[in-house]
Amino acid sequence: MEGEVLIELCYCSIYDQCWVVDRNNQPKEVAQCEIANDQRFVQ
Repeated sequence: MEGEVLIELCYCSIYDQCWVVDRNNQPKEVAQCEIANDQRFVQ
């Protein structure tokens, strides 16, 4: 969708438990946080 701002945050606890959260504020557990090389530092 053109013009739509998408926000997705991935975070890990000190116990290596990781979650992804988006604008719906519903955390989803994931194995690890990954960022595609073409998406790193994109603003």
